[in-house]
Amino acid sequence: MGIGWSRRRWIVAALVVAAATFVLESGLLGLRAIEISPYTLNWVADSTMMAFVVLAALSQLGIQTTSFIAILGAAGLAIGLNGLLTAFLLPILMAIFRF
Repeated sequence: MGIGWSRRRWIVAALVVAAATFVLESGLLGLRAIEISPYTLNWVADSTMMAFVVLAALSQLGIQTTSFIAILGAAGLAIGLNGLLTAFLLPILMAIFRF
């Protein structure tokens, strides 16, 4: 008897979050343009894991969680693309649709 599939998934997710936190804190990717507090990274990692736990618990109770996951994904995409839209696409759209 080994570790179940569900537990393996959570172990892998925890390791991925820990590795991402380490990479961001150590600056291995050269992403030090914006200083990020270790407390902020811990808060983001804790919040992410708590969201996974809540969604897994709701799923175990028989509640469909696909719509929640889609909403969270859309919100994350909107937040992530906000700077891209402002910096690059807005001047292009203004040039195309100028009156």
